[in-house]
Amino acid sequence: MPFAINRNNLDNSGAPSNEELRIHYETAGDLDGAKGVLVFAHGFTLDYRLWREQLKYFAPEYFAVAFDSRGHGLSDAPVTGYSRDHRLTDLLAVVNELKLKKFHLIGLSMGGATSIGFAIDHPECLESLTLVSSGVTAYNPTRHQDALTKLAREKGVEAARERWIKSTLRYYNDKPGDAQELLETMMKEHSAAPWQDPNRGNYQHRNDLELLQDMKVRTLILVGAKDLNFIPMGERLNAAIPDSKLEVIPDVGHIINLEIPERFNERLKSWIENAA
Repeated sequence: MPFAINRNNLDNSGAPSNEELRIHYETAGDLDGAKGVLVFAHGFTLDYRLWREQLKYFAPEYFAVAFDSRGHGLSDAPVTGYSRDHRLTDLLAVVNELKLKKFHLIGLSMGGATSIGFAIDHPECLESLTLVSSGVTAYNPTRHQDALTKLAREKGVEAARERWIKSTLRYYNDKPGDAQELLETMMKEHSAAPWQDPNRGNYQHRNDLELLQDMKVRTLILVGAKDLNFIPMGERLNAAIPDSKLEVIPDVGHIINLEIPERFNERLKSWIENAA
C-alpha cells in the first residue's frame, strides 16, 4: 500500500522540497485486538518481500508491517537522498501513517542501521529492538559497497548489479529452499538508484555507535556464525547497548530469516513475548 510523504533535503544542500515521495508498505494481521505490533526493515537492494514468511507467521496474533525504503521495491526512487537519515524518514513516515504508538522493531543489515537510528531518536515508541546481521551508521565492516559504487560510476549500474548478485548468491548455491530465487528477484528488480546517487559517500552522519550507551531499549542482536564480516559488529553493538543480548546462530550466514525461517520466527516470537 503506497502513500506519499514530503521529500526533505534530497539534494543534501539543506534546501527543502515540496515534491512527494511514495513509500510502499505491506501489513498482515488485524491491528485491533493484536497482541502487539511488529515493524520490519529490510537490507540493501532487498524489499518488503524479505519478510514475507514473518508476516505470514505473525499475522494470526500480531499486526506486522514491512515497508520498502526509498529506491527499493515498490517505493519511489529519487535521484538522490539515500542517507541513513532519509531511510529513517521513511520509517517514521510509515509509523505515523499507520498511527503506531508502541511496537517491536526488527531490522536486517541496512535496515538494522536504520532501526538503530530510530531507537536512539524515538525510544519511547519501542517495545523492543531486534538487530539481524546489522550495520550501524559511521561504522563500515566491509568496503565491498564502496567498490560497487565505483564500478557503477565507471561501468554502469548493471555491471555493479551483476557483481553484487553474483557475490551474494554464491553463498546460497547449495542451500535448500527458495532463498536464492527470492534474493535474485529482489536484487534484479531493485532500482539501483542508491548506487547512482551523486551525493553517495558525501553524506554527513553522526556516530550512532557512540550514542548507544545511553539507549534504553531492550535489544536482541542476531548474527550468523558464517557471517564473518558482521560478527565483530554484533560484538561491538552488544558491548555498546546496555540492555542487549548477542546470539551467534550456528550454520547460517547473513540473511538469517531466509535461511532458517522457522527457527528465526520461533526465536523472534519468544523474544517479543518476553519483552512485552
